[in-house]
Amino acid sequence: MSSVSPYPLPSSSSPAAAVYARRDGRTALELRGKEMRLSDVTAFDGSSWYAQGQTAVMVSIHGPAIARNEEYAMCNVHVRVQHAHSLAPAAGGAEKALYEERKLGLLTRTDALALASLLESTLNAVFIRERFPRCVLVVDVVVMQDDGSLPAVALNAVMCALLDAGLPCRTTMAAVCVAVVTRGGEADAVDSSRGAAQDRLFSGGSSSAGGVCEYLLDPTSAEESLGAAYMSSAPSAGEKAAVAGAGSITTSSAASTTLLDRSAAQQVHDQYRCVSTGVFVFSNPGCGGGLLAQLVRCVGSGSVAMPELGVSVQAYAEMMALAERASAVLFEFFRQCNVAE
Repeated sequence: MSSVSPYPLPSSSSPAAAVYARRDGRTALELRGKEMRLSDVTAFDGSSWYAQGQTAVMVSIHGPAIARNEEYAMCNVHVRVQHAHSLAPAAGGAEKALYEERKLGLLTRTDALALASLLESTLNAVFIRERFPRCVLVVDVVVMQDDGSLPAVALNAVMCALLDAGLPCRTTMAAVCVAVVTRGGEADAVDSSRGAAQDRLFSGGSSSAGGVCEYLLDPTSAEESLGAAYMSSAPSAGEKAAVAGAGSITTSSAASTTLLDRSAAQQVHDQYRCVSTGVFVFSNPGCGGGLLAQLVRCVGSGSVAMPELGVSVQAYAEMMALAERASAVLFEFFRQCNVAE
């Protein structure tokens, strides 16, 4: 795990404010462990495998190659995103049913739908396309495992693959994901029509009427889905069968333990909810720095985006400033791996 900056940042300024306890033991301002491999797929012009925690993405680059049927004034970038779990199973029956269920879930995810567009627009800003007229660059992105912060991990993997292919870039980039969670009722930070948050930039938790706004760096999938609908915590068929067969002492004990565990987990979901996630892409400070791209999503009270809600200007500024501090850690990691100039 890595802290966001060589110099410490306060995680909380109010001793009375409750701080969300992350299940993986990290503080709010810690990145997950990072791992990277280059040139694993030798059949392509460039490839990378990059992971942060349990989120892993593999990228392969084809080209730039001469376009067959069309002539472009500059290189045309085409990004294809595929989930490893979306590959159809060889067998049928239960495996096929599970595959269809996973496929439907992947197709309806907001971040999955916006991922290809975000990758393509960022590549157009970083890659020097003018040097390859009448050419096409194909970037295949395979999501091996998604445990949160997927767009940021995918962008970092694409940057590593570009450098592995030796393609000219205006700058290197690093992407960071930040989540905003609240405890209690509606927070001022998620409603721009209410009062502003506290003046301190890194307060760790902005006080509001009925709740506290906290910022989590590099959130996991469980943290991104805090406060989701009861659907995710509904008892499964096996649990229902266990409760129905309460005549057995062993079965009854197991069912009771399962329900107690689920009740404790539900209490955490009731206390905290994720109201917004933001992905911020920054240029290398050695090339001038600055924000290259961003994708901020307000999730309201559940996993579905709520267009009428939005983070306040102060909360947005805190998210971006925290992400910028964290990008320095990623640039240092890339430099140590000899993939960043």
